[in-house]
Amino acid sequence: ALLAAGKDSVLSHHNAARHLRLDVRGTSQINVSVPFERRLAPLSGVRFWRTRQLELRDWKSVGSLRVTNLARTILDLASVLNERWLGVAVDAALRQNRSHLNWIHRVFTEQGKGRRGAGTLKKILLQHEPGAAIPDNPLESIGQQLAAQMPIKPVLRYIVCDDRGFVGEVDLAWPEAKLCVELDGFKTHSSRTAFQRDRERDRQLVRMGWQSLRYTWDDVNKRPAAVAQELIDILASRLTSLKQEADSKWPQQSRTTATLSPSTAQ
Repeated sequence: ALLAAGKDSVLSHHNAARHLRLDVRGTSQINVSVPFERRLAPLSGVRFWRTRQLELRDWKSVGSLRVTNLARTILDLASVLNERWLGVAVDAALRQNRSHLNWIHRVFTEQGKGRRGAGTLKKILLQHEPGAAIPDNPLESIGQQLAAQMPIKPVLRYIVCDDRGFVGEVDLAWPEAKLCVELDGFKTHSSRTAFQRDRERDRQLVRMGWQSLRYTWDDVNKRPAAVAQELIDILASRLTSLKQEADSKWPQQSRTTATLSPSTAQ
């Protein structure tokens, strides 16, 4: 495809993303960006993207191939991916190096004006706070996106402890509601050891008064709206239940304090 496209052509969009180890779904179509003035005959299985903004600094060599660099690839992906998958790709870029966020910001400022998907990419970039935890994988990225719809923002990779120390690290948590979410990818949770460990930790969390919810890839990717609404309902129920429990204890504590003598209270 690059040979057919001629000089200064580069692999871009999904194909560049795959070579740069960004988490995007594969496509049967080969994407090649070429200088805007170039006219090319249609080529089966290839999409040519004519662009006015393709300089030497915008691409790199990966083996024997020329591909758009990471920041430019993210900018191109914004025009073809929905918000969910664009967020997954940005998270993958930041896992490689947190400083990529500044690089993507700079390229977006220089080349993003008027481009399709620019508003979505800007929104995603602004959501990344300096020093904030970055999702470990695409499943965690999508799960965090769903949780962002909640009235209370969750803590990513929250560490739960009891009186004896460390209990476990959960993917998403609302400590004030003692509610946590585990995102079960097949790769890391399919072994017999992992299966047993997960159940033991769930039981320990229940003993501590926590509620642990488990969601799979199909849950968050195919039924995102249902999962988001379920989380909202359960979080509200947990907060109401804990408040009622606290309120029921307060009058009892007040009566106990009132029966103490002045000297004892002092």
